[in-house]
Amino acid sequence: MTNGADPVAWSGPSDDNRPESPGDPTGHRTSWSEAGIANVSAMSIVEVTERIDASPERIWEVIGNPVAMSDLTAECTAMTWVGEADGPALGARFRGKNRSGWRRWTTSCTIVRFQPDSEIAWDVAFGPLPVATWGYRIEEDGEGGATVSERFEDRRGSALRAVGPLVRGTRDPDGHNRANMTTTLARIKVRAEG
Repeated sequence: MTNGADPVAWSGPSDDNRPESPGDPTGHRTSWSEAGIANVSAMSIVEVTERIDASPERIWEVIGNPVAMSDLTAECTAMTWVGEADGPALGARFRGKNRSGWRRWTTSCTIVRFQPDSEIAWDVAFGPLPVATWGYRIEEDGEGGATVSERFEDRRGSALRAVGPLVRGTRDPDGHNRANMTTTLARIKVRAEG
């Protein structure tokens, strides 16, 4: 495994050629789909951004190791490295235990983008079935802080989309993810600024 070498670029609706994401007075940015900018299909993308008064290096200490983030996330309750992995690196694998109300499930994750102090993302699977790509990106703002974007890309096939409401307890996965991401980013902000 490599540690930060040749990261895969963050892609999709947040690319530099897109217009500025709409925001609200609290500093939270909404997803492109929520703003009516993107054509949302079953394979949706949700992105939430938060400005944090901390350096990218300090923020990376908080989000650069997904296994150490379970106390910050709104849905994932525990994560452990699997196989030969003992820390974050491109290709490292970990298992996540998740909870939504009384519902519980476990996922397998593989880090697919890793650029220290800048970006981390991982593919999520339920057994052999792809579920999503989750990630964080840090962008220094030139004012002593940075913006952190949390991004969810839905990769579920029709079978998982069909059982999704039963597994997660919501018929609005984008809204559910957006609310959880907003909570997670608020917790990251408190920890990074503290």
